[in-house]
Amino acid sequence: MSAYPASHNERLIDARALRELISVVFEACDMSPIDAMLLADSLVAADLGGVHSHGVLRVPEYVEKLRGGVNPRGVPRIASEKGGALTIDGDNAMGQVAAAFAMHEAVRRAAESGVALAAVRGSNHCGALAYYVRMAANQGFIGVASTNALPTMAPWGGLDKIVGINPLAVGIPAGDEQPIVFDAAFSGSSHGKIRVFQQKGRRSRQDGLSIPTAIQPPTPPAPSRACYSQSAGTRASDWRSSSVCSRRCSPAPPMEQSSAT
Repeated sequence: MSAYPASHNERLIDARALRELISVVFEACDMSPIDAMLLADSLVAADLGGVHSHGVLRVPEYVEKLRGGVNPRGVPRIASEKGGALTIDGDNAMGQVAAAFAMHEAVRRAAESGVALAAVRGSNHCGALAYYVRMAANQGFIGVASTNALPTMAPWGGLDKIVGINPLAVGIPAGDEQPIVFDAAFSGSSHGKIRVFQQKGRRSRQDGLSIPTAIQPPTPPAPSRACYSQSAGTRASDWRSSSVCSRRCSPAPPMEQSSAT
């Protein structure tokens, strides 16, 4: 479970009620009831697991995407297949819809051939990957999920956001016990975790999680888009002593792709 700083005004909310409320919000964005509930369930599941960076914190961002850019009625389909290898066209739907479809199809074919892989194109941000590998593990399969990501991370020792955090998740069945699940990015932190710290009034840069866009003394929290992630294993002092100059990167393509197996 991720460790987040506590705040004085925290309160508990019933997960079922929250799931239903968020589902209604997504339906109002023209998603089908089934897809809206899937999306809401993935966010609430992340919060229940303590991964608030990929929980309901994302609702405003997703609403913005659904109102312009993402296809709220997108229907993923199998674009090509050969044996246990599949290519899924996400139809520009929400990433959770495409990724869940891909994992479902991968598991179905793995039951027939022993192993399967589904690559997804035409997708979008798909949230916490643990959600999908649990789908496989709960059915007795080892699940692996990964995705590319927009460039929000500086390489080790650098200051430019030129690489994605490219997360990876693995889910392993454990008999009568809960499955073993690993889900992590290759950065010191996810961008969403930086948002959580700032939402709670904490300086994420002081915790060694991010790099400011301009080298300067620590200041009160600013919007998360004003900083970006460090690579995993980088100390908070490394970027201060780096001789690499910061520069603005060109915009990356809006689409993200993911794969599940």
